[in-house]
Amino acid sequence: MRWHGKRFRTISAHQIVSRFDAEGEKGIAPYLYSGSLFIDDLGAEAVGVHYGKREEVLKRVLEMRYILFTNEGNRTYATTNLSLQELAERYGGRVESRLYEMFNIVYLGDKADSRDFRKVRSGKIKVESGKR
Repeated sequence: MRWHGKRFRTISAHQIVSRFDAEGEKGIAPYLYSGSLFIDDLGAEAVGVHYGKREEVLKRVLEMRYILFTNEGNRTYATTNLSLQELAERYGGRVESRLYEMFNIVYLGDKADSRDFRKVRSGKIKVESGKR
């Protein structure tokens, strides 16, 4: 994927967990240590399980991406349907504080609980003229 001339990998949170489930550490290493990364649907993934080891895989990915960001400036982009509070509940206060440093939070609407714009575009939600 390219954005403003910059290249970065795109993967869903589900796929990252699936790679952990199948390959363990080796499966998620490419997302931990290099390059810019776009994570789609953060927070919607299941808890990872590899040979009986249960782990919040994206919590670790975000912690490692924070180190990569502070040391090398590599960016992490993400989409989510969760609020910052819900992400904090899922991944903990440590990750929450790093999210404020790593991300510019953009709500696609007036506030965090705005309607889903995919439904607006598909006609499932009617929008009053001039309002979204």
